[in-house]
Amino acid sequence: MVLAHRCLGDFMSLMDTALRAARAGGAKLLEGLERPKEVLQKTARANIVTWADEAAQAAIIEVILSSYPDHAVLGEEGNAGNPEGPYTWIVDPLDGTSNYAGGMSPWGSSIAVRETNGLLICGVIFDPLRNELFSCEKGGGTDQRVADTTDISKAMIATGLQNDDPDVIHEYVLRVEQMHVHCRAVRSIGSPAFAMAYVAAGKLDGFVEKNATYAWDIAAAAILLEEAGGIVTDFDGGPINLGVGLCNVVAAPAAIHADLLEIVNMKRAS
Repeated sequence: MVLAHRCLGDFMSLMDTALRAARAGGAKLLEGLERPKEVLQKTARANIVTWADEAAQAAIIEVILSSYPDHAVLGEEGNAGNPEGPYTWIVDPLDGTSNYAGGMSPWGSSIAVRETNGLLICGVIFDPLRNELFSCEKGGGTDQRVADTTDISKAMIATGLQNDDPDVIHEYVLRVEQMHVHCRAVRSIGSPAFAMAYVAAGKLDGFVEKNATYAWDIAAAAILLEEAGGIVTDFDGGPINLGVGLCNVVAAPAAIHADLLEIVNMKRAS
């Protein structure tokens, strides 16, 4: 299914470009494995960048803007294109940078396309090391499907934190405690994009992050997870912020989303 004002050919071209861009970025990430890992700190202790982040974003932007020079690119390593364009490409060239720098998985590129009205219309997440691809279009469904978990006490939830504010860290610790009390298990895999993709694929039962993610971390995963039958909200149960600044996200199958929301807001008795 496509929106009425967009022809099928236009949509297929957007998706094709997203796939080509993700693979171009993935090729740079694989190339970076053969280079010395020069790790630079950004503005915060927990936020780092490598040669591969910037090289992969450059490769992704080249593919996008060669096909759509009038579109905008909102990227973790900088913006490009026409900010007044009809579409915005939300790009994380390397989600899981710390994993990548440390020789661990998962890591890869995440690309979403958003209309000017804020609607996400397609998303791609690509792990070049495993050649694992997650992709979907709005209303078109996906091969992935969320788990059929209906009991929150049997759920395995992913979370994480990339923030060096002591108050945020303290709240995170309390939230993890509550999830351990009420859920089967809690994991931190170091990549919001892949954590949410794994929820969409039924490998995990939920994902939670507060004060730690940005639009480029979760945009592609958000549309993927919703197309796979899950629910994605902010901590207040409303829409997630995919604009400027930090995003908060609670994502899970519909049957346990309300329970998870209650737990992570620390409103359920121990």
